[in-house]
Amino acid sequence: MDLGLKNKIAVVTGASNGIGRATARLLAQEGAHVVMIARRVDVLEEARADVAAWGSVEAIALDVCDLPAYTHALEEVAERLGRIDILVNNAGGGAFGPIDMMDDDAFIQSYRLNVYAPFASMRAVFPIMERQGGGAIVNVTSIMGVRAQALSVSYASSKAALNHLNAVAAVEGAPKGIRVNTLQVGSIATEGTAGYRDAYPEQAAKVTTAVPMGRWGTPEEIAAGIAFLVSAPASFVAGAVLAVDGALSVQFPY
Repeated sequence: MDLGLKNKIAVVTGASNGIGRATARLLAQEGAHVVMIARRVDVLEEARADVAAWGSVEAIALDVCDLPAYTHALEEVAERLGRIDILVNNAGGGAFGPIDMMDDDAFIQSYRLNVYAPFASMRAVFPIMERQGGGAIVNVTSIMGVRAQALSVSYASSKAALNHLNAVAAVEGAPKGIRVNTLQVGSIATEGTAGYRDAYPEQAAKVTTAVPMGRWGTPEEIAAGIAFLVSAPASFVAGAVLAVDGALSVQFPY
C-alpha cells in the first residue's frame, strides 16, 4: 500500500532511539523528509546517520520541555522547508513513586513533557498546517493514561490529560484539514524500558504474561501504527485512539 508520504515534511520528537527512531526510519523509507528532534546530541547524531541510510533526514538537538525553543524550531523548519505536513509528538516520560513522596518539581516536569510540549507544538503548527491546506499530527500516549497503576501518579495523570487534549485538538483541527490522532502504546521493548526489565525481571515477566499476545511490542510495530495514522489512506481518520498493545487495554481483569 502506498502511504502517500513521498516528499512530505515530517517532524518526530524523541527521535534518538526507541519508538521515535523507528518512526523516523519508517517515514524516511516511505519518502518523507524527516526532521528528528531529541535532547542528546551524540545519540541523536548516531540515529540521524542510521536513518539517513534509508532516506532524507536532518536532526535538531533540543529539549521539547524548552517550549520557546521547541516552538521556534517548528517555525524555522516551516519557513526553511516551506511546510510541515506531519508532526509526531513521541517524546515522553515521567517520575515514578508514591503520591506521598512525589515532589512538586517531578510532578510538574511530567506535565511539561507530556502535556505542555504537545500543546505548544500544536499551537505553533496549527496555523502552518491550515495555511498549507492541512496536515497530520500524532501524539503518543500510554495505556497508563486509561488504566491506573500504583506509583505512576505524575506519568499516568499527564498521559490522561494528553488524551483529552488530543480529543479537543482533533475537533478543532478537523475543519482546518488538520487530522489529530492518538497512538496509545502498551508494553514496548525499547532502550528506555530495558533498564526496568533488567532491574525487575520478575515484574517484567508478569507484564509479559498480562499481555494477551504474550510478549512485549517492538518500536517498529508502534512506528507502523503512527505511519498509518499520518498516511493518505487514513484521510478520514481524526480523533482516533489507536491502541497498539497486544489487546492489553481491553482484556477482562480476571
